[in-house]
Amino acid sequence: MDRTMIDAVFYEPATPGATSGRIIATISATRDTIAGDGRPFVIVDHYSWDYDATHKVVEGAVVPMEDGNA
Repeated sequence: MDRTMIDAVFYEPATPGATSGRIIATISATRDTIAGDGRPFVIVDHYSWDYDATHKVVEGAVVPMEDGNA
């Protein structure tokens, strides 16, 4: 079992199964813990508590919001 910590964001898909949507939480945990949660997620290169206010998920990538809105 890999105990390496990674940073990720959970997101709410815009439609069921979509790879784009609103970020709802940020987490720093093992990959097994994150994947075991069951919610869709994207791995990010660093933890930031305000990703939900500043970024969104578009086609599986975390990108800045242009106008501050998802």
